[in-house]
Amino acid sequence: MTATNESTKISRREALQRGLLGAAGLTLLGHGATSAAVRPARAKAVIQIWMWGGPLPP
Repeated sequence: MTATNESTKISRREALQRGLLGAAGLTLLGHGATSAAVRPARAKAVIQIWMWGGPLPP
């Protein structure tokens, strides 16, 4: 089955619905993290890596 441009387009309403559902899902994930924040941290060190790059400006 080949995809055409018309079958891959979504309406503005559908894009908003998908965005709101994604934001709601992330919010629900955040509520589970609050109970984990009560426990003391066990980490003794952190390795932080800065990676330069990203999309090129137009």
